[in-house]
Amino acid sequence: MQELKMEELEKAIWHAFIFLADKQSGLTQKSKLKVLTNNLGNELGFLKSEEKLDKCSSTELNFEEYLKLLKSEVFTDSHLSFTPKAESIKEICWILCKNKVWEFPDQPKLKSSDAFTLWKLFNFLSERDENGQYMLPLSVDRAEIEHLFDRFGHVTGQRPDQKSMEGALNKESERFLFPKLLSLFQNQYLNRLVDDEISMGLNEIYDELIKDVMKKGMMSKRGTRVATWKERFFVLKPACLLYYTGPDQKEMKGSIDINQSCAVVPTQEKTCRFMIRTKIKDYELNVSDMKSKNEWITVLQKAIDNDDKDIHYHRDELIIRCQNRWAQKQRLAEEREQQKIRQELIEMKSRELEEEKQARAEAEARLQLETALREADKDHMKELEQLLEEERQAKRDEELVRAAQARVLQEEFEKREELERLKAMQEQLLAEEQSKREGIEDERNKQAQLLAAAKLQLEELQRERSAADEQLQSAKEKIKQVETERSKMEQKLKFTVNPIGLARLVQPKCPTFITHRGYGAFPLYDLQKNHKNKCLNNSTENQEDLTDNDGGRSSN
Repeated sequence: MQELKMEELEKAIWHAFIFLADKQSGLTQKSKLKVLTNNLGNELGFLKSEEKLDKCSSTELNFEEYLKLLKSEVFTDSHLSFTPKAESIKEICWILCKNKVWEFPDQPKLKSSDAFTLWKLFNFLSERDENGQYMLPLSVDRAEIEHLFDRFGHVTGQRPDQKSMEGALNKESERFLFPKLLSLFQNQYLNRLVDDEISMGLNEIYDELIKDVMKKGMMSKRGTRVATWKERFFVLKPACLLYYTGPDQKEMKGSIDINQSCAVVPTQEKTCRFMIRTKIKDYELNVSDMKSKNEWITVLQKAIDNDDKDIHYHRDELIIRCQNRWAQKQRLAEEREQQKIRQELIEMKSRELEEEKQARAEAEARLQLETALREADKDHMKELEQLLEEERQAKRDEELVRAAQARVLQEEFEKREELERLKAMQEQLLAEEQSKREGIEDERNKQAQLLAAAKLQLEELQRERSAADEQLQSAKEKIKQVETERSKMEQKLKFTVNPIGLARLVQPKCPTFITHRGYGAFPLYDLQKNHKNKCLNNSTENQEDLTDNDGGRSSN
């Protein structure tokens, strides 16, 4: 209990310190703190307490340094018995900082005493860490504010306006400073309750939370000397049960010490009665209904069980609620972290799927490109095969032309031989004619006719030879054109560096002519071609000579 009272004093002193401190640095000049320290010392009967500040070398102090100095120099062991002065110290701090808490001076205000009570409730309900220690700056969690307003509404019968309450709470953060709490309380109740009702409600909650009143209410008590029942207002605290003449608690009629030697026993005769047995005497009490009876028996038994423990029930409940909130925040933080990890995994999987999709699209694009290149290569191969086929066809046509030319030459050669034979026969006949001029004139004319017919045949053979020469020249031009197309196609095929599949160009092969000195400078094909050309030229010259000789003979 002593720890709780010291804690509440530290919170009150913090408010006064913050009022004097610089807003940016959070430090307070030592000269300002001397007035506050002097007032605190005077209340505790410690004169000239402000002189203790001179022990500090710095001119400015933070709250932790100032509180440490107060505990070591002012709140010493000889001055710890200041419980009656605790309220005076809180009131000094409240007077110093109360003008700061009203952010809207033009609005209606609570009475100073009611605002002071609400301020003390704020300090008591201020948020704590997971270890149960109060946190600076002092603030109250939203759940505690809702609990406070619900309890106030239960006491006064005026529930808070949930719509405006939720709107105000949603606009703020999770925690409230005292000016915000005061403004919210004034907006909720100043126009709905009179001052006395507000004071009664706040004092009721103050008694319950800070004075640690476990339960209070009206019960009937049976007298010990005179067996009569009288209505009394009972107030249960952790160590005693007080009873008054009325709810105003102005006249106390007595008290019952609550310890482990006591016992709470429900009576069997009457359903709404129970008895408190102590070492001195027994107390018989009566309530209005069974619900109230069970509540009183439960809370009395709780006070008896915890008699040997120096605890403050509402403070312990507040610490448990704060620890539960911290545990919930920790769970939410862990859940958010897990959600973040899951989200990162999902994003990573999405990126991997996107990369895989992109890689698949690139692979499909490459496959389409390769397919297009393959199709283009197939088209090029088809064109090349077509050109090769045209070249082979041209070569076959050339072979046919050469064969026809050779046949014509052979026939010409045979005709020449026939002409030679006829010429020989003619010469023989001429010789015989010279010897026998008579009777051979007809024979000579006949031979002349035969010679004319042979000339006609020779001319016909010459015309056929000219036609064969023209066909040969056409075949040569066609072969040259095919070779030109083939060279163009080879230039096109140079762009295709890497053939696809097993397709390869089919190159024409010409056997190389081999002599006794090694490979010849020309292939066998070229030598054969030159040989045929020579034979053709020789036959042409022989025919011309024969023609010249025949012409000479005719003139003779």
